[in-house]
Amino acid sequence: MRLRLSTSSVLCLITLWGINIATASEVPLQGAPSERQLENNQTGNNNENIAIGAKDGNLLSVNCGTYQLSPGDELGIESPDYPNPYPLVHLCAWDFQGTTPQTRLSLSCSDFDLGNCIGSSVTISNGSFIQGYCDKQESVSFESNSNRLTVFFRTLTFQAKKGFQCRIWASDPTSGADAAVPPPARANDACVCGKVNRDLKIVGGKVTEKHEYPWQVGLTSHSLSQPFCGGSIISHLYVLTAAHCVDGFSPEVVTAVLGPHDWSTASESGSTQKRIVSKIIIHPNFNSTTQDNDIALLRLSTPVNFPADNQIAPICLPPAGKLYEDVNATATGWGRLKEDGNITSILHEVTVPTMTNAKCAQMNEMVITENMLCAGRDEGKQVACQGDSGGPLVTNDDGTTRMIQIGIVSWGQGCAVPGKPGVYTRVNRYLKWIRGHTSGTPFCPPTPDR
Repeated sequence: MRLRLSTSSVLCLITLWGINIATASEVPLQGAPSERQLENNQTGNNNENIAIGAKDGNLLSVNCGTYQLSPGDELGIESPDYPNPYPLVHLCAWDFQGTTPQTRLSLSCSDFDLGNCIGSSVTISNGSFIQGYCDKQESVSFESNSNRLTVFFRTLTFQAKKGFQCRIWASDPTSGADAAVPPPARANDACVCGKVNRDLKIVGGKVTEKHEYPWQVGLTSHSLSQPFCGGSIISHLYVLTAAHCVDGFSPEVVTAVLGPHDWSTASESGSTQKRIVSKIIIHPNFNSTTQDNDIALLRLSTPVNFPADNQIAPICLPPAGKLYEDVNATATGWGRLKEDGNITSILHEVTVPTMTNAKCAQMNEMVITENMLCAGRDEGKQVACQGDSGGPLVTNDDGTTRMIQIGIVSWGQGCAVPGKPGVYTRVNRYLKWIRGHTSGTPFCPPTPDR
């Protein structure tokens, strides 16, 4: 159960327990502690006794207290004695503050199991908004709209559960696209990115093999039985798509369907996963007139479970700097098979050559910015079409069989019009922006070369 609480009622409750979140700023801030500091820092607070240390290589968890985080920093918190039941009577507060006014703090709990709402709860606050959680939750996530985030855990119960385990991370959403790209966090499981499933070998294209491109996502809504746009899985929590696909949408009306192939049959339901979108992050410089900066991130309500059979898996992001001119690349989607034609229910693919932006601008007679990438054949015939928007354009990483995403289906002049190539968002122009908004989120390493 999730509780929506007023600030006054929660602060009243916390004050009765002897802790007031509103006064947490009076406590001296600590920097993100090192591993040695964490190992040596045993609490002296009589109200709590949380053990600290690495657990099976996972993120270190910190004691109740006050901590200062810089963008890219990440800490863990968990209930006492986790995963064993927490004490019957306990209270604890963690207060996190970003090092700059632009820093934003996020929380995600991968495991959350408390007793009833009368006896146990976790309350999260960003200073202006408070959210309470109790009972068992499939997942808990909270993103602060300021550089402050406070977590308060209290319990007074006769039957304790195993509690919770959460991550707190800091990011800077104002980071520019040309800054250095921070290294991604690594996933703890055995997942890999960019591994295509191909046993054999969209206008003018062909039907893909089932789960051939396991990163493909279909975006749908409550009122649609077919996807209105495509997307691609890049991590356990994020899908990459085009900004124009979700511009003006509320997150709760968008559902990401992972692993679909044929929308006309229900037989695939056992191999697909559905996730409600919890947050839409559109690039701040998206121009709906020119389609420049046509890129968006969708944060999923719960993490993706990557199966061992690779039927659902992420695509690898490309390296920075490379232009990807004159390479063969593959676009996938459920869009129309011809202009003004019907949308297909089966995932199709089309392989097209990329080109220089100068050639593309000459052919399209429209502004092609450095944030765009063009692909198509002079004679037309093969190109992405309406309904493919937001889907990935992928190619093989140099000298390997692993796939990387170099583009996002963005716009074009008609479908398969001779001399009018399709235009894609150039993904490696936005690596810093992507990392800045997914900081602390595990990324799967590339599949080994085969």
